[in-house]
Amino acid sequence: MNNKIKQFLLISSMYLLNPSASAFDFNQARETAPLMLPQERVQATGEVSSLVRDLSQQLEVTPTQATGGLSAMFGYARNAVDADTYAKLENSVDGLSSLTTNRTSGGLPSASMLAGLDSMAGVNKVFSAMGLESGMVQQFAPIVLSFLESQGVGGPIVGTLKGLWQPS
Repeated sequence: MNNKIKQFLLISSMYLLNPSASAFDFNQARETAPLMLPQERVQATGEVSSLVRDLSQQLEVTPTQATGGLSAMFGYARNAVDADTYAKLENSVDGLSSLTTNRTSGGLPSASMLAGLDSMAGVNKVFSAMGLESGMVQQFAPIVLSFLESQGVGGPIVGTLKGLWQPS
């Protein structure tokens, strides 16, 4: 079931559960629906879980949105850089592979969706599906790059990712 349908069903059920609401604001409900996704299904592990927490706190996004955004960014990176470079990156950061593993629920991008990311436009679409504005990628990037440097990821890899995550 795609995210648009999930959002519609969530909004519809909210209305049905409280039919006496005098002024139901569909625009507000559409914007906040992604924030109401089950938080217990967030799957970031290892050091990456601290990055999810930092993004959530600094950018005021939910852990699900932070994890989904990171999944999109690293899914694109995995598809855009050579396999050896991505393997070095994945081996340098505990839990990085948890962002791109197969998941089918919890409002997070699926492995098949991540496998198809080949541009920043695709990353922006995932951000949008997560209820994040496309400009949020540019707010995520410096925090993520700083985190990677603190994990000992080398300058050439960080530079490559910085170039990838520039606006398209």
